[in-house]
Amino acid sequence: MDGQFLFTVHPGKAILGEPIELVDAGLREREDLQEWVRKHPQVLGPNIRIVTFEFSEWRSREGSELDRLDLLGIDSDGRLVVAELKRGTAPSTVEMQAIKYAAFASRFTEETLSETHAKYLSNEKSAPVSLDEARSALENHIDGEFDPDLLRQPRIVLMAARFPPQVTATAVWLTEMGLDISLVQFGAYRAEHDIVLTVSQLWPPQDIEDFTVSPRQASIRAADARSHRRRETTAVDRLIADGVLDDGAPLHLDCTSLPTSVRDGVEHWLLQDEKRGRVTWQNDSSGPLVWEIDEQGWTPTGLAREMIERATDEPPPVVRGPRLWITDDGQTLSRLAGFGARGARDWSILHEALKALKQGDWTTYSDLAAVVGSAPVPVGRHVATCTDCVAAYRVLTAAGRIASQFAWADPNRKDDPQSVLEAEGVHFTTDGVASPVQRVNATELSHRIESGTLAAATSGSRDD
Repeated sequence: MDGQFLFTVHPGKAILGEPIELVDAGLREREDLQEWVRKHPQVLGPNIRIVTFEFSEWRSREGSELDRLDLLGIDSDGRLVVAELKRGTAPSTVEMQAIKYAAFASRFTEETLSETHAKYLSNEKSAPVSLDEARSALENHIDGEFDPDLLRQPRIVLMAARFPPQVTATAVWLTEMGLDISLVQFGAYRAEHDIVLTVSQLWPPQDIEDFTVSPRQASIRAADARSHRRRETTAVDRLIADGVLDDGAPLHLDCTSLPTSVRDGVEHWLLQDEKRGRVTWQNDSSGPLVWEIDEQGWTPTGLAREMIERATDEPPPVVRGPRLWITDDGQTLSRLAGFGARGARDWSILHEALKALKQGDWTTYSDLAAVVGSAPVPVGRHVATCTDCVAAYRVLTAAGRIASQFAWADPNRKDDPQSVLEAEGVHFTTDGVASPVQRVNATELSHRIESGTLAAATSGSRDD
């Protein structure tokens, strides 16, 4: 990479690394470079999940297209990422090739994208992965449902050792025209004992969107905002429907999750007056956040944007409110909402996890929450009222105690759950704490489900 140097450093000396081409090191484009990126998708941008690679199943009225896309990912906002990788210097027409792939990818729907991801996961795990499982994995990554508007606007990432002037000039112009395109450059060096690869984003420079504004970019940001508003409504509605938070529960703005361009300004502004940071929850979908400054109801995004604007005197960026507000124990509203497949709660994995507990086992609400991708509060509420939750008495608090509000699903049952557990072999201390040795944590629960030991695990369980 021009203008960049790499040194191996020892006390008192530094050894300059030798720039090399990947081809000269015997490294290949697909087997090496593509695999590195596939295993470390963060080099293409933050929060990217690989959907598939070497995809060529394009269809048209004339039949199949033979073009093969190197990598297809999706970011946490739900926008597809089309990535083209070149081992050496990028061809002068690489951006046109990527635009064609982006046009093809823009025709993906929720269904076809899930089908493609299911094939990819099945190949990765060497075991069948269902369409619903693949869809759930994608929706968990984007923290909600797909937005068709965003699916039609893929991002483009080009990665190469060098880019000719024709490509960089075209990338700059396409950015100005509203297309989201990035150039990622790598450099290979022969260090003292190893070959080292450096990766950095050549274009656009950080925060370039503050300087390149066009009508097309405005429409893209508007689509982002619509998606965020819809997800926020979904999160708030779920929290209220489940009664996750009590009226008056304190909330705090997580400044560490704000865009870097406004973070310091907001933190300084909040410290100037402690009332500015005092926010509580109310179970009112029209304005669930009550701000002490004006005692009015706000949406999570609306209040975050208001705070940013007051703190910086600048138009606030697009933010996703449910991810910015946290409870006293550090849970975001988005996390507490516990998004599931197709935008609806799917507790089937939780039911399987409970069936995987055998006599002498116990687990916690937090462990179950980790397995299903939710939070302890909604998990606890579900277990307390679910008639399909086998052996719910085997779920204890994080301290290993029977929950103070535990109740049998069968109102006629009056026996002591601790006595039932002790009869099954769980050991308790004199003050009612279960033995930590017998706890089945989230990792073990997931392993039991995935390894197919469900039948063996449930063979000794009692039907409660």
